[in-house]
Amino acid sequence: MEARLWRLMEPAWGHDAVEGTHGQQVLALTTFFIRDIGNGGLDQALYNFAPSSVEFVLRSFEELGAAGHAALVRTGLDALFGPTPPGTLEERRRLLDSRSRAWIDAHLGPLSEQLQGEEKLEACFLRYVDSHPTEFFRD
Repeated sequence: MEARLWRLMEPAWGHDAVEGTHGQQVLALTTFFIRDIGNGGLDQALYNFAPSSVEFVLRSFEELGAAGHAALVRTGLDALFGPTPPGTLEERRRLLDSRSRAWIDAHLGPLSEQLQGEEKLEACFLRYVDSHPTEFFRD
């Protein structure tokens, strides 16, 4: 990750990104989510991130011009939870825990592989920063 991007997102870093500007939150939460996938797969990210944070990540992917990433995550959500994902993290965790490792590997493994690598988003991040300067820079 480019050092400049890290400096821009650092104020909002975390699983819920409640600090910083909207733009900083977009960069931070999507990066954190992708790193969690890289660390343990899409199932791990969905286990660790609250439903509201996952929804924020999905909207952020769209804002960034990374609709393909959003579609992959939605495919995983649908495979795990059906058309109406549970509204609480506890219920999502319970359903995730009920799935076998073989099932997760078969259904989410290919999605995880496609989502891994924050460098795939770097060009999207740079375009976003350039088109939303007030979210990152002050006079």
